[in-house]
Amino acid sequence: MRRPLRSVVGYLVIAVMVASMGMGMGGVPSGARGEAKCPVRALDRATKPVEITFWHVQTAKNEEVLQELVARFEAQQDRVRVKLVNQ
Repeated sequence: MRRPLRSVVGYLVIAVMVASMGMGMGGVPSGARGEAKCPVRALDRATKPVEITFWHVQTAKNEEVLQELVARFEAQQDRVRVKLVNQ
C-alpha cells in the first residue's frame, strides 16, 4: 500500500519537531518543569549543524520521495541535517 506524500511529510515534520524540542532541555518535557513556553530558540544555542536521525520503513517510490523532501528541507536552511535510516 502506498502512503500519501502528506503522511511522509508529516513524519518528517514530527521528527524535526521532536529533535528540536529536546535540545538544551535535558529531554524533560516543558510541562514537567512547569514552563509554559516551548524553547523555540533551542537551535540558537545548539552546536551547528544539528544532526537528527530519522528512522523510517519507506521503500521504493516512498523512500525516493522522502529523500527528496529531506534534500529540499536541508537546502532551505543550514541548521538541521537529517540522516535517513531505513529500518
